[in-house]
Amino acid sequence: MSIGVLSFKSQEDTFTSVMRAADTACYSAKNFALDDFGSGMSSFGYLKSLPIYFLKIDGIFIRELLEEPVNSTIVKSFHQVAQMMGIATIAEFVDSESKFLKLQSLGIDYAQGYWIAKPQSFPQLKLLTNRQDVA
Repeated sequence: MSIGVLSFKSQEDTFTSVMRAADTACYSAKNFALDDFGSGMSSFGYLKSLPIYFLKIDGIFIRELLEEPVNSTIVKSFHQVAQMMGIATIAEFVDSESKFLKLQSLGIDYAQGYWIAKPQSFPQLKLLTNRQDVA
């Protein structure tokens, strides 16, 4: 595996440990994703001081995105800050087309959740990625 190919995902409380492990393994954290963003007390501090390329917005804000107007405002603000810093945003827990469309209107870059695809085992994923009709 070449340097820069390894991509990490970490929750805020384990970030320091993962960074130490990455340094120990001699990998550059080129594709670091901060998971569960917004659920910790120092989320914006991490954005400002760490080399993050993907910001995964915690599902607590997505689950009631359509029912709670404040969630939409929070998600939009997370995206705006990330965008200004050149960080791509990923919304977790996207379980309906209506949430997907709302997130798209807020400018979120990527979505993950049961509406997109249910979790797959590695053998199933391998079959999917080996299909000729997959772009």
